[in-house]
Amino acid sequence: MARVVLESLTKHFGDVVAIEDLNLEIEDKEFVTLVGPSGCGKTTTLRIVAGLEKPTSGHIFFDDEPVEHLPAQVRDVAMVFQSYALYPHMDVRGNISFPLRMMKTPKDVINERVTWAAQLLGILDLLDRKPKELSGGQRQRVALARALVREPAVFLLDEPLSNLDAKLRVTTRAEIKKLHEQLQKTFIYVTHDQAEALTMSDRIAVLDQATLQQFGTCQAVYDQPVNQFVAGFLGTPPMNFIDCSLGACDGQSVLRWGDVTCPVPEKLIGQVDRYNPSTLVLGVRPESVLVQKDFEAEGITSTVYVVEPLGSDQLVTVEIGDTLVKARMDPDIPFSSGEKVKVNLAPDRLYLFDKAGGKRIGTTRVP
Repeated sequence: MARVVLESLTKHFGDVVAIEDLNLEIEDKEFVTLVGPSGCGKTTTLRIVAGLEKPTSGHIFFDDEPVEHLPAQVRDVAMVFQSYALYPHMDVRGNISFPLRMMKTPKDVINERVTWAAQLLGILDLLDRKPKELSGGQRQRVALARALVREPAVFLLDEPLSNLDAKLRVTTRAEIKKLHEQLQKTFIYVTHDQAEALTMSDRIAVLDQATLQQFGTCQAVYDQPVNQFVAGFLGTPPMNFIDCSLGACDGQSVLRWGDVTCPVPEKLIGQVDRYNPSTLVLGVRPESVLVQKDFEAEGITSTVYVVEPLGSDQLVTVEIGDTLVKARMDPDIPFSSGEKVKVNLAPDRLYLFDKAGGKRIGTTRVP
């Protein structure tokens, strides 16, 4: 069992606040990812859980037992670092077995665990090589194997894929997710890459400026972001944001920016009325923007700014008033810069945020 609870966790480095009042409950065997921009407190949180840093205040529990007072070597965790941290003078076998030898584990047990871990990660034929003879992906597997042989209750992974090329990252993140399914252990993973967070995790914790912004399942956080930061951080490309105001046109509620007006569903208007914000930001994801070449169709008159082919689809950036908006479109529909088009925003996929504080104040997206 390895349920990890962080209670009012705070960490200061002098006048710098690294973590502020962080509360998380990570269930046994769960894969949770801490995600956010550089400097938001992800790695510091992981190091505190590992025992490599002491919290300024707050508590850490493993299965209801407080551990913040325990040194790193007696906590039942194994950490995989971004830099691999392999010993260059040891071969792969020596690197994997090192923590077991430090624990004075019997040789037959060491050989058994090293073989098991190497076989599981597909590096059984590399045991006699030195780290300099390995590729980046192979070194990462060795670092994972070294953590595996300890059979810890909690695995802590600090941006382990950041040094790999794009193709290898995709392959390795699938392997780590499969590894979690096979081991049935608690994984706490740190990354700034929101694609990794969304594809690998049971739940994600989004941090910004040392503060937890939102914690939930990947789909829930993507569909129901609590504020503009979360909405803009998750998604590739990110959500479109348009500064606007609420008004009326021909007896219908509309959002207005510049000379552009956009009808607003009554459901959204009712949510906005409860907050009565002074300024608004309209949010819509690229997949919820429809660009039509039929200039006689209903919609907002726009101009194509630029087209970015991606193979499986294309990103079409359009000028709506003085605002650039990205749309994800079928690659078989040809668009060209400067072309006049009609744009529609999916009425059941709209978000409104309070510009002053960034809080989401309404959405037509059904939970």
